[in-house]
Amino acid sequence: MSTISAKIPERLKRELEEEGINISETVRKSLEDELKRRRRKRLREKAEDLRSRLREKIDVEQMTAMIRETRGEH
Repeated sequence: MSTISAKIPERLKRELEEEGINISETVRKSLEDELKRRRRKRLREKAEDLRSRLREKIDVEQMTAMIRETRGEH
């Protein structure tokens, strides 16, 4: 594991300790959550970009016909 450090006001540190909050665990979880949020956002953006590019290339009527054909709905 790597170690990081951050400066926080003494008051905040004292209040966190008084509440019994495990600072290290809370920071680790917060960083993991932020990383997941950003990755999901980037994936959504890539998916939307791909969807837009595919819409330009695919004829909707042709796609509908293909879907119906695979379902046996001639």
